[in-house]
Amino acid sequence: MNECMMSAVANASSSLARNISAISFSTPPGSLVVTSIGVAVQPVLIRNGGWVNLTMYVSAQTSQPLNMLYFMVSSPNGRIVSGGGGSTQFTQTSPGRWTCTTPLIRISPWAASGTWNITNIQVGSGARIASYSARTSFQVNNALQPMSPQLSVSVASGSTNKRSSSPMLTIIYTVRCDSPIIWLSTKINGPQVNVNYSESTSFVSISGKVFTHVMHVDLPENATGTYTISDSYVDSEALEFSNIYPDVSVEFSNGEIVQSVSSNSPIKVPLTIMLAILLLLHCK
Repeated sequence: MNECMMSAVANASSSLARNISAISFSTPPGSLVVTSIGVAVQPVLIRNGGWVNLTMYVSAQTSQPLNMLYFMVSSPNGRIVSGGGGSTQFTQTSPGRWTCTTPLIRISPWAASGTWNITNIQVGSGARIASYSARTSFQVNNALQPMSPQLSVSVASGSTNKRSSSPMLTIIYTVRCDSPIIWLSTKINGPQVNVNYSESTSFVSISGKVFTHVMHVDLPENATGTYTISDSYVDSEALEFSNIYPDVSVEFSNGEIVQSVSSNSPIKVPLTIMLAILLLLHCK
């Protein structure tokens, strides 16, 4: 281990020293030159959720302050659950030596137990980026054992946009799961409608383990033809994907639903829950 690397590692606190990985490298002449990087995570064991912090110890020759950090975090099953990064404040502790400590990721109490890996770490100075392939990790030990979400998609009776008086397609996404739902992906296609929705979504808890989200899609005036809801799935706070729900086809004629056809549903929604969903629709 060279002198710069030994200095970087020596600067770590004793609580972090056992978790440091370091490597030396140089970038092409004329760009940012990094001679060593130490990486540490704290805490090394997460119990029932919490924040993971990342500490960087960098030896570098640069004309500008280090101010960028990028990384990738993967769960025990290999799923990438966090990545990217960006502007991060580094502190220069001595000439050519930099350090920073930053919150890396919040681990949900529902998250999978096991080894979580941090890879693809990059540091940068302005537009100049340097990277290395060392790995570090932390352990998660959660008491909760989440279930995989089960999704059902249904269509409410025809409704009208009160502002524009145009017909609307009202779609109800119902999920049975013991952890909160955080993501919805779905497609709605038909005459003059092409919706490709995939983003963070708020689901309302209807009962202890049933969540729902209502989506309204404006249709053309006097809509006529088949509208299809496809490729629908959700993601939970436990980072568990649901089933991909079979296509639901809705036939419209002159702005009115005349037929709705869907494949077999994996969920039978109790009457009390369906009444609560209809109440939500009425209140909108």
